[in-house]
Amino acid sequence: MAELELDTAHFTHVTRDLEKDFEFMIGMIFASELEAYHKYVAYAIGKGFGVRKSKTRKNDKGEITRRIFVCNCAGYSVNSSDQEKKYERPEVRCGCPAFIKFKIENGVHEVVEYVSEHNHEFIPEHQRQLIRCGRMISNTCKGVLVDMAKAGIGGTMAYKFLANEAGGSQNLGFILRDCQNFLQSERSNLIEGGDCQNLLNHFHSMQIQNPMFFYAQQVDQEGRLTNLFWRDSLSKFDYDCFGDVVVFDTTYRTNKYNLICGHFVGVNHH
Repeated sequence: MAELELDTAHFTHVTRDLEKDFEFMIGMIFASELEAYHKYVAYAIGKGFGVRKSKTRKNDKGEITRRIFVCNCAGYSVNSSDQEKKYERPEVRCGCPAFIKFKIENGVHEVVEYVSEHNHEFIPEHQRQLIRCGRMISNTCKGVLVDMAKAGIGGTMAYKFLANEAGGSQNLGFILRDCQNFLQSERSNLIEGGDCQNLLNHFHSMQIQNPMFFYAQQVDQEGRLTNLFWRDSLSKFDYDCFGDVVVFDTTYRTNKYNLICGHFVGVNHH
């Protein structure tokens, strides 16, 4: 579903062109899963309910032949643990019967079953921009967020800027949490792209050139870098000769990865 939600241009087009009194009917044809999903989501947002993907059926070749989208309130929540929870989420699922079922042949989606009745109240119009399935960050906004992050501007300030440019957060199509999640994903992609390994390779090269250069790294259970320490040879020599006090300062925070950078500063009597 993530890939479907990323096509913001197609979703915006479908939402804009959807007639107010549009209703699904048995036998309706859609050229692809993308078109079928976005049409149902656009319809749902207009009514005031969320959508999620449900069951699929496959043939002997592993091809999907049936697909169901349901109301976000379908089914019932199951308690996964009896342990005390830190917080209680509002109950959303109430066994809503609304759903739409498609028969799929060569990618073409045909409506074969459709239930439009719900057993709950719809979300008010002024809150419909918060419905999860309809929240998407446009490619333009993504570009602005990335550029602002590179300039050292945090996610909250970047979101406020975009909201102001759009005439209010209700016109953005996404919320602050979506913005923060996107920036976190971008930072992870940068790190996974080789930043950490390039840094370690650089340190290893420096250590070969000068054995007095020291570095050490700490990783988590999945092998991801969590802490990194390094010290050049001159710092070691100066401390051996003059060092009286070492000050450890963690007030500096880098902007790119939001990681603490602690400085060891030597203070001597000269």
